[in-house]
Amino acid sequence: MVLELRGLIKDEAKVATELLSSVKHWVGELGMFDDMAGLGIGRTLLIRDLLTLAQYMSDDGDSNYELKDWVCQLARTHLPEIGEQHLRIAVEISKGLLAAHCVRTPVDNLMLAHLLLRIGEARQAADLFDSGATDLFDELGLDDRERFNFALDWAKATKDAGRARRMHAELVEAYDQMLALLHRVKPGSEKERKALERAEADVLNNRATQIAQFGEPTGWPDAQKSFMAACKIYEQLGDGERLLAARANFVAQSLDRFDRQNIITSEEELRPLLKSLENLDPVAAKSSEGEDLFFFLYQKARLSKRLYPNEPAKGTEYYKQAAEVADRAGLPQRSAIARCWESHLVERAGEISEDDYLKRLQQCADSLREHVDDAWASGSLCNTLLDIARIFRNRGATADAWSSMVEAFELETRRLAWSQSSTTPLRLKKILKVMNGLKLDEDKRASFLEKNAQLLKRLTDTPNYKEIEWSFIADWLK
Repeated sequence: MVLELRGLIKDEAKVATELLSSVKHWVGELGMFDDMAGLGIGRTLLIRDLLTLAQYMSDDGDSNYELKDWVCQLARTHLPEIGEQHLRIAVEISKGLLAAHCVRTPVDNLMLAHLLLRIGEARQAADLFDSGATDLFDELGLDDRERFNFALDWAKATKDAGRARRMHAELVEAYDQMLALLHRVKPGSEKERKALERAEADVLNNRATQIAQFGEPTGWPDAQKSFMAACKIYEQLGDGERLLAARANFVAQSLDRFDRQNIITSEEELRPLLKSLENLDPVAAKSSEGEDLFFFLYQKARLSKRLYPNEPAKGTEYYKQAAEVADRAGLPQRSAIARCWESHLVERAGEISEDDYLKRLQQCADSLREHVDDAWASGSLCNTLLDIARIFRNRGATADAWSSMVEAFELETRRLAWSQSSTTPLRLKKILKVMNGLKLDEDKRASFLEKNAQLLKRLTDTPNYKEIEWSFIADWLK
């Protein structure tokens, strides 16, 4: 009402206070929130609107304080339930709690970050965790389970926001503290015991991934140990899908480690990895179609591609299966990633024409453009654009090749801004090498130089007082 009639109201704070006081009395008389069977959409929206009214109230006076505190406590009490039933409205309510200038608790910030993470707003969640400067392992009025859950949220937000590299030490320490927390919790039932063991395996898997990706090479044995411990727990619990994901994750990190260290792999090193996945084929056959099964099949494809370089059909089949699983699971970005590799191997085998190959790549690129905030999809799109540009370059379609490379450069520039990855400058250099080999209108080069001057100066160590020229880039690329 205050919002709708705002133009006619002279004293918004007074009207909001009077209305809230009436609603509180009415809610108490009817016992509107005494029934805990489920809030429903009506009471959920009422809580949201009460918080909106609270934002107009004056902070003066004990009665105002008590009224506002009643609204805030009502929201805090029911927010976890609302988050399960009406996620988007829960985000509005959580933001309303902060905007109403209630006496803020650490949990208010943590809950909003948790809800933002659930709707895919990882960077906002990570910013909220960081801005709060809250040590989740201090005394915050949280029990061990709550502290663990929020710490897990913080770790996921940090990684999904692309900050895992620069916060590597903090993440590893946090995972160790999470494990210590879990070991302190005493399960009250068999169901709770299994939930705690599953949580322990999840942390071990995440910890191993963090060490494998961003730790020193000497940390690999530690990561292996955590991977094996996680897999053992999943197997004992009969959690097939998590077991598939963890085993596939170990394979993925092993292959990535070979690539980072430029290790030329032999059949003796690769075959045991493939065998470890093949041993889980019966589990995969019973698993639901989703991200875990997709990842399992995708890693089988990667291994087959390396083990049988002269038999691309072996890898092609697994990439095709992975893409089909992703399609049925509603994961278009994952499907496109697998389709790109499937198309690459089919073309390498000479089974499709260049025109068909280009068409497939362009279709994959169109799908991936819808998901550029996903780090994996963004990286796949960049590689696909490189392949598309090479085809255009070979055909003499220089302008089209240049457009593809500019798009790839912009993608990598974004990754550089938020991931601080050590590989991104190398990828930018790879892109610039292709661009340097293209003969085109100098106006296009000048426009590109002007738009990206600061980054290009950093890459080429050009002083700020100098105007960037393409010749500086060409010399840097030699």
